[in-house]
Amino acid sequence: MAVSVTEETLEQEVANFLAEQLSARIISQGSLRYPRKQFDLLLRLNDEQIVLEMEIGEGWRKIVEGVVQASEYKERLNADGIIAIVYPSDVRRSVVSQEQVRQLALKTQTQALILTTFLNAHYPAIKLPELAERISEAWTKYQQQKVATISPELVVSALRDCVQLLSAELRQNKGLADPIVETVVGSFDLFRILAEVEQQQVKQPEQQLQLAALDLAAYVLVNQLLLYRLLEMAIGLPPLRTINKTDELTRYINAVTRINYEAVYSVDVASKLPDTPSVRRHINDAIRALEALRPEELPHDLMGRVFHEFLPFETRKLLGAFYTKPQAAELLAGLAIDEPEGIVFDPACGSGTLLVAAYRCKWRLLPQLPPRDQRRKHHDFVERQIYGVDIMPFAAHLAAMNMTLQDVHAKVNYLRIGVGHSLTLSPGARVGTIASQLSLPFEIAEEVDLNNPSRKKGTAFKLPTHVDIVLMNPPFTRKQRLKANMLGNYKTAFHQAQNYWAYFLALADNFLTVSGKIAAVLPRDFLSGVPSQAVRDWLFKNGHYCLRYLVKTVKEVAFSEAARFRDFLVVLEKQNKQKESSSPLCAIVYLKRRLNELSLDEAATIAKRIKELPQGQRLRDEDCDVVWVTQEQVRSGDRAFQFFVSFSDPETAETLLEFLSVLESKACQHLTALTKVVRITRGLNPAKKNVIKAIYAVRPIHKDRLRQSPIVVKRETKNAVIVSFANQELTIPQNSLRLGLKTHAYLTTMEVKNNCDWFISRPFKGFDKVELILGVQVDFEDLNRKADAVETHLAVGYRLNLAAPGTCLLAFYSGQKLVPQQAFSSFHANRKMAQALCLWLNSVAFIVQILANRAETEGSFCNLTDEILRKTLAPTAQFFESHQKEFAHAFRKFRSVQWRSLLEQFEHCDKHRHELDSFLLQLLGFTENEIAQLLPKVYRAIAQELKTLKEAMQKHQDEEVSEEDEQEG
Repeated sequence: MAVSVTEETLEQEVANFLAEQLSARIISQGSLRYPRKQFDLLLRLNDEQIVLEMEIGEGWRKIVEGVVQASEYKERLNADGIIAIVYPSDVRRSVVSQEQVRQLALKTQTQALILTTFLNAHYPAIKLPELAERISEAWTKYQQQKVATISPELVVSALRDCVQLLSAELRQNKGLADPIVETVVGSFDLFRILAEVEQQQVKQPEQQLQLAALDLAAYVLVNQLLLYRLLEMAIGLPPLRTINKTDELTRYINAVTRINYEAVYSVDVASKLPDTPSVRRHINDAIRALEALRPEELPHDLMGRVFHEFLPFETRKLLGAFYTKPQAAELLAGLAIDEPEGIVFDPACGSGTLLVAAYRCKWRLLPQLPPRDQRRKHHDFVERQIYGVDIMPFAAHLAAMNMTLQDVHAKVNYLRIGVGHSLTLSPGARVGTIASQLSLPFEIAEEVDLNNPSRKKGTAFKLPTHVDIVLMNPPFTRKQRLKANMLGNYKTAFHQAQNYWAYFLALADNFLTVSGKIAAVLPRDFLSGVPSQAVRDWLFKNGHYCLRYLVKTVKEVAFSEAARFRDFLVVLEKQNKQKESSSPLCAIVYLKRRLNELSLDEAATIAKRIKELPQGQRLRDEDCDVVWVTQEQVRSGDRAFQFFVSFSDPETAETLLEFLSVLESKACQHLTALTKVVRITRGLNPAKKNVIKAIYAVRPIHKDRLRQSPIVVKRETKNAVIVSFANQELTIPQNSLRLGLKTHAYLTTMEVKNNCDWFISRPFKGFDKVELILGVQVDFEDLNRKADAVETHLAVGYRLNLAAPGTCLLAFYSGQKLVPQQAFSSFHANRKMAQALCLWLNSVAFIVQILANRAETEGSFCNLTDEILRKTLAPTAQFFESHQKEFAHAFRKFRSVQWRSLLEQFEHCDKHRHELDSFLLQLLGFTENEIAQLLPKVYRAIAQELKTLKEAMQKHQDEEVSEEDEQEG
């Protein structure tokens, strides 16, 4: 007989299974159906009564709604807890037996929410047997230890939902001048500038930042409610209850600030909230959720994680510059701080993650203390030894919250967290702590009474006259976006303009004592590039500073939250210029584990092991590799130092360094700077956005070539090219076309005459539709003038993702000149020289140099800038001329070869790859035996590097924009 699977039939099987697995009794509660229609059951575990709720469908739209609903239902039934299980819709079917219903109940992935005295958890995908096991484990632990299991993931998810729901409500009819936005970010213009690292990844940065500011406002408020809940029972605050008017929140805030904790509540969102039913409902949902979730029962170290993660990810990603990953902070603080009494200052403190890491590190360095002394030491740390300043009110709030969470019961008089423009501050300067009393972004307002601070006007504190450690993740904002007054007192620190991080180094130097340390997250351009040479000269010449530690992460791109650009952990020690002393070696550390795989304690332990390592002693284990270089190598930018910095493994660096050294030694008289051999220009840059999309018809060699290419070649005739555009066909006559290249992706042959793209050089019938749909107007006269200047026989990729499956070659030849767009460089040479250069630019010798000299942009991407090409060696013009026949013969051999991706070529010692490289090395003087010994090692090293780069970029793959589109506009 057929059985229909319904909530009732499933519920009975689920209840029977759970009762059996948990040794519980089932109590029917049929009379409690109203207002819900499904049958309800109670599970009784000893004296605990747990409601079992069953649903079939999509489940809760938002976790917080499920939490609130479950909590209310538990109260209505006067139960001790609730288990809510949601099965997917596809279980509604007819089966032939009750046993099949049971199998569906046991084997189907469900969503489950548990809110009980012994377990609070949310499982987005779990089968019933595993769910029963989790419940049983938590119940057993509770019976033994009377300690509830509270899931930080559930707390994070629910609080994040609270933020998003409240933010969505605030977004209605809000403009940039909204007082909530101004309260949270102070200066929206500054907010936009400082968030620029990530905003270029979004299509409407202004709107996105506006929404992010409202997310931050909602986050600040939920933070304040969270802290109230943590303090409520601990210090006897009035119980937090749902409100009837938004201004009732001020009653709770006043109750806290009368005792203390003013730093957390100084960003006043509550009084600026609109008093609407929807806003009140979302606030009340947050209050009910906090009551149901019981975050105060979470272990202390997990509470910090909750605080860090419940800001919505998209906002954290957009504001990556403001956040340092906690594990990275632990590593950096652990490497820099040597004794517990040191004074620490973060002049760009953001969310306070680095300050917390300093606190934790100082605490670990203390001897065992009795409870009374522990509380006194806590006060010493947060009131006299740890200082933070940020220009954004929301950031200062986050830092204050983060520091408060280190001991929520401590009634600290003043946290040393201020809001101000650090680059205008000198040692001993006063900094205001109340954001509403500051005139942001650049100065302390006159109305802040610094001599007689009061709670109404706000408080201020003095920065120390000197500090032992400046611990920071300064803004990486590019110099082109900086305004003159953003440089404060340090605008003349360097003789040429620098990116923003450099001026924070000058600030740090002003505060540091001799033997003090700068411990910072710094970008790749700190270590290379002509523009930042002035910074390195200032730091390292005359032994002003020595570089003690340089840490790079191998399996990720960066140490900053959601960043796509390479950065490093750097520890610099200030030296006494007058006193001669032997310079310590510099440790270069390769962190081999992903940060999210490390606990905070594990990160701190790794830092301790590195510091305890005797100078010069190599380390290689599952956590990290450590190699050492001299300060002279650092100061001079020695090639060995640069290779260790560039590559993800010291053995790879040493192998490729040896190869390049042997190459130069063998062929020194035949090699010169590439820029001396050929004239190089960037490809076509129409400047106006979307013009590139309108003037290139792309061959559909691979679907990934088409993501940002609306005009796609369908077929070709003798007189025309037929393309698809906006779901229609257009015919482009041959006299409106020139050969072109829009992207190098999936071009698998060196000679591209038959598979290149088309450049539209004249308007044709139907082009007005292209202009209309793409919102552009093409000036063909100007376009052709620019095209004439860049057309070439040899195009070389400018922006390269070396580890991408579509990167097969770097250089492409065409006997008939083509017009590449600015995702390429044009190498201007005659046909024979272009062919010879095409071979060299696709050789292992060129690729090794690119890998070593690259200025990474995003993970495995690199740009072949003029500076890199000037450093790159190539055979001399005379060498090419004297071996013209050999090069011509070799090009005929290789021009039509179908190449696999670079990674596959090196990973599998591709036959054609080996033949090409052997040919060039033999011409330069290598014997067959030398080549046979050298190339396999080099190929393995390159393959390992490319695989590591690919893995580091893996989490960004879904977000990537094709490289040619990023060059446009």
